[in-house]
Amino acid sequence: MAQRAVFFPIRLAVLLARGSALMKLHLKRTAEYRTRNIE
Repeated sequence: MAQRAVFFPIRLAVLLARGSALMKLHLKRTAEYRTRNIE
């Protein structure tokens, strides 16, 4: 049980890091797509 209590926040941090990385990638792609449409 103690092992799980330590493991859970690590998993949560990994999920958050992955989510923020995906958001940055998505924002970058949409920005590139918009600049292409303007030109």
